[in-house]
Amino acid sequence: MKSTKRCKADSRLIDEILELSNDEVRKEDATFYEIIGRSRDEDLISRMLAYVLNKDKNLIDKLLKEGFGEQCEAEIVSIVCEKAVIGGRIDIFIEAKDDRQRYTVSIENKIRSHEHDEQTNTYCSGIERQYRAEKYRNGFFYLKPVYNTSEPSCVKFKTITYKDLYDMMEDGGDEKIKDFKRHIKKYFCGEIKMNEVQIKILENYKTIKDLINGVDDLYNTEKENLFEDIKEKLSLPKDSWNYEVTSLGDSYRIYNKEWYEGDKAAENKFYFYAELLYKDADPNLIYVQGTVKRYGKNAKNSIVTKFLSEADSGPFPPRDGAFRVFYQKQFHSDKRIFTPEWKGELLEFAVTSLQEAIQKTNELFEAFSQFKSK
Repeated sequence: MKSTKRCKADSRLIDEILELSNDEVRKEDATFYEIIGRSRDEDLISRMLAYVLNKDKNLIDKLLKEGFGEQCEAEIVSIVCEKAVIGGRIDIFIEAKDDRQRYTVSIENKIRSHEHDEQTNTYCSGIERQYRAEKYRNGFFYLKPVYNTSEPSCVKFKTITYKDLYDMMEDGGDEKIKDFKRHIKKYFCGEIKMNEVQIKILENYKTIKDLINGVDDLYNTEKENLFEDIKEKLSLPKDSWNYEVTSLGDSYRIYNKEWYEGDKAAENKFYFYAELLYKDADPNLIYVQGTVKRYGKNAKNSIVTKFLSEADSGPFPPRDGAFRVFYQKQFHSDKRIFTPEWKGELLEFAVTSLQEAIQKTNELFEAFSQFKSK
């Protein structure tokens, strides 16, 4: 147990870091990405680059020339962030064309990380299978800050730095692109520079890590205690009901054994359940839901998909055909998180809403049973 003196010292450290953070935001030269605290966020930077490609009509030609060594005059057909291929997702994927040729450009964005598991070989193989050489010229880029020393495993990926990209980009008077270029130059075109916040965090890394671990431990302990309290309050018969905590610990599922089909280890199972869900592992985003979920696509599971597509089973559309939420309530409280008052309100909400979700789930399962017997 920490002493009062230690807790006060930790509190002062957090206050000092927050104040330094506010100072960084207040600086006149702060970029948008600094202001929102996402200076090196790969996903956000990738999406902004997609915006630039749509606005700066010359940038795609410059990339194609960089990739193929010849002048092109292409126009973009589509840009996708997080393009799915077998084995992963490409950060930015572009299709373009000119009068003679169709092109693809795949960009792997590595701001704070290095390649793992030979990603670039996997991505290259996936793209070349889907976009065959007789129809497309495929270009691949490994984009990184100047200070990132990593290289791609795939020889078809050409390494370019953010300095190269900065030199290619034209803002065209667009204020968002101007700010983006300023941010690139500040963060990715030279040596790593730390602001006062980052220096303070580095100096107190162990203390901050201990604080974070302590919060994680408290968070997980509170969840486990809540799950046990819910189980006790619901008092469902043990011989006919199951309780399940997902591997990430973010969903506490309750279901009647009749609602479950298939072997737990098999990919052909499906089941109906009520759940307490911590969305994005966030105690401010807690839901009770009624859900139908299936695994695999065999004939047995296709019955579930067909039933849900025909049934009036709630306002939420199926996600990739894999599951459907047909009941949902969100927890709200004006009390401070983890105080006795907050925990009391959460328990009351969870039990009351789960009882209602169980009833709704049972009604839907009975309708499914009738549908299946036709």
